[in-house]
Amino acid sequence: LVSRANDAFDPEKEKLEDMSKPLSEYWISTSHNTYLTGDQFSSHSSVEMYMNALYRGCRCVELDIWDGDRDGDNQPIPIVYHGRTMTTKIPFSDIIKSVKVFLNFHPDSFPIIFSLENHCSIPYQEVMAEQMTSILGSNMYIPSESSLQGQLPSPMSLQGMVVLKGRRPKDTVADGEETDDESDTASDAMSLQEQKSMQEHKPEHKQLPQPVKRAQEIAPQLARLTLFHGTKFRNWDESLSQPLYHMHSFSESKVRHICRGGNHKDWMLYNQSHMSRIYPSGSRVDSSNYNPMVAWSTGSQMVALNFQTSDAHLRLNDGRFRENGG
Repeated sequence: LVSRANDAFDPEKEKLEDMSKPLSEYWISTSHNTYLTGDQFSSHSSVEMYMNALYRGCRCVELDIWDGDRDGDNQPIPIVYHGRTMTTKIPFSDIIKSVKVFLNFHPDSFPIIFSLENHCSIPYQEVMAEQMTSILGSNMYIPSESSLQGQLPSPMSLQGMVVLKGRRPKDTVADGEETDDESDTASDAMSLQEQKSMQEHKPEHKQLPQPVKRAQEIAPQLARLTLFHGTKFRNWDESLSQPLYHMHSFSESKVRHICRGGNHKDWMLYNQSHMSRIYPSGSRVDSSNYNPMVAWSTGSQMVALNFQTSDAHLRLNDGRFRENGG
């Protein structure tokens, strides 16, 4: 009864597939706010959560980095926590050290992607770059300008490496990008029908000004380490014309909106060569998860779930990635 032949999962599906194609051709097990042990507002942050995620098969982890204090030598200390909440804070360097230990024990691991939510000032960004290069050493993937011109690298070519998703602007200033922290919780909570009804009945003279996303300055030392450059979505024609290392992030509500609007075929075409990351609605303060199936069906590669919540949707994620060698 306990033999592999009676497993609910077909053992034949657990064989490793060809991993020599561009990264855009693979789904990647992805974690949202990886550092949190519980809810999004007042839970503890822990380095251990990164180990839990990596040993569960996750290969894209998230770090929300903010300016912290300074040490005795007046050196900046970047910290990770869910900004503007009561969650506890952990040093950025502790996370990097823990990932380095994981890679020491698993040198053949497929690439670990750091999805950086960078809220730091330039001095702290410079320290982040220095810590990653000094701690990770040869495990830090540094893309060359020539490597950015063709197809994305393959998982096989990046074994044992850490890859950055962040901002790689042409100069030092990056335009606004939709991020997890900017998810409109009120909009997420409403149905599309409710939003449409509100728009139809809203008097023109009572329209409120929309908040403006300020451009962020990016330290060159950090930008040069970055492979995936997050950009704001405007339309699919523009997106398809962008370099292949450019990518988009969408909230789960945006996924539903695009699919219901009939633009999912354009999105599927985009995902054949570019990358997309999906993250939970800001209204999921309890760290609950959404069904990843719709996002997967669009070809979105990084569908981020809250790994601290072991619900049916996370178990579905486990099953999805058990198909390729566990």
